[in-house]
Amino acid sequence: MNNELTTMHEIAMEFVDEARLAKKRGDHHTTRLFFQKALNLEKLVALGIPKGNTYQLTRSVFFRSAASIALNCACYVETIQLVELAIASNPHPAILPELEELAKLAKEQQNLAERRRKVTGRLIAADLPNH
Repeated sequence: MNNELTTMHEIAMEFVDEARLAKKRGDHHTTRLFFQKALNLEKLVALGIPKGNTYQLTRSVFFRSAASIALNCACYVETIQLVELAIASNPHPAILPELEELAKLAKEQQNLAERRRKVTGRLIAADLPNH
C-alpha cells in the first residue's frame, strides 16, 4: 500500500475519532459530518488497493472499515454497496463473515428506519383542490 493511501486511512481514522467524541457530546450534526468525511476517505482507500491475491486481506479490511463507517453514519444503502463491492472482489475468507454481518445489520437498520417513516392509521379527512 502506498504512502498516500496510508495517510488517507490515518486521516479517516482521525475523523472517526472526532465523530465518536462529537457523539459523546450529543452533537449529532457534527457526528454525521465527521463520519461522512471518514467514509469518503476510507472508500477511496479501499478502492485504491490493487486487486489480486497479494493485497486480498488488505483490500478486504479496508472495505470492511468503509462499510462499518457507512453503517455508523446511517448510510445503509452505501454500506450494502460497499459489502457487495468487497464480495465481488474476492474478499479474504477471514473477513467475509464480518462483511456479511455488516450487510445484515445495514438491512435491518434500513428496514427499521423505513418502518419508523411509514404512516399508519385511518384517514378521516383530506383537503383536495377543486378542479
